[in-house]
Amino acid sequence: MILAIDPGSAKTGTAVVREDAELIHKEIVPTNDLVPFCQTAFQQYPITQIVSGNGTRSKEIGHILARLAQEHEIGYTTVDESYTTEMGKIRYWRYTPRQGWRKLIPTSWQTPPEPVDDFVAWIIAEIYLGNDMPEQLAHARRRKQ
Repeated sequence: MILAIDPGSAKTGTAVVREDAELIHKEIVPTNDLVPFCQTAFQQYPITQIVSGNGTRSKEIGHILARLAQEHEIGYTTVDESYTTEMGKIRYWRYTPRQGWRKLIPTSWQTPPEPVDDFVAWIIAEIYLGNDMPEQLAHARRRKQ
């Protein structure tokens, strides 16, 4: 199983994902609590790989994750997390039913009412697994060409 991390300044998205990209668990944890969270995840799941995005605080947190991976004799790598926040917002709306007035307004005009870092961590795992465009982002693909 893969432990995917979307590092952040105050909060960090996490996801435990099988090798077939099936989500097992996702959670947003305070960044200061990331190490205890990882230790618990190692006890609860057969983690074989840690994957982290290369964005906010990735270098600082990367050193910590690399040390944890070495201690547990598992792999550690980073992936390009370009556009993953936008992808996380799309996925949020796909898995979170809109309520009340939010049903009346297109999701493209809305901001999710809660952080999407856990969805982003799930997407980071999928990128590692080879699904480099899990969500449709036409504007991002146009810029990359």
